[in-house]
Amino acid sequence: MLSKTRAIALGLLMSIVATAASALTVTLTAKDPIVTIDFPSKWKVDEIKRGVEAKSPDEEVYLWFEIFAPAEYDALVNEHKTYFDKQGVKITGEAKVFNNEENGVHVKFTDFPSTWKGAPTVLRYVAFDLGLPSQKQVLMSYWASPEGDKKHDAAMRALLKSIKTAR
Repeated sequence: MLSKTRAIALGLLMSIVATAASALTVTLTAKDPIVTIDFPSKWKVDEIKRGVEAKSPDEEVYLWFEIFAPAEYDALVNEHKTYFDKQGVKITGEAKVFNNEENGVHVKFTDFPSTWKGAPTVLRYVAFDLGLPSQKQVLMSYWASPEGDKKHDAAMRALLKSIKTAR
């Protein structure tokens, strides 16, 4: 009987460890929960003013998830533009905008053709309008090397699929 109890306890412990090793669930924001997002466990995730910033272990992908009101969108993008300018990112053409709606969530993708240190880089904004009464939205700002974009594609797809309303 004792060994059966140990086996059950060990199985439960292993499932907790496996879950903990596979994802880090973050709520945006702790003060006003809007969404939860599962980040890969090895990614570095830090809290910032409006949400979180994250980077892949090899630092080839940088992400920011921030909560904003529609009237704050331009100011938020300008804050990121200032950061990207300081990092040497150059926008080399007109943004490509694509809108989509899935399960009642309006998603606006904005891709900027860009370079960093003279080489192509991936610079993208994805705004999620969840249709909340508060009208608060989620902005994902994404900066990656083309290699990192490809390497971490599966992790990014899983991360995006993990986004759920917290209410």
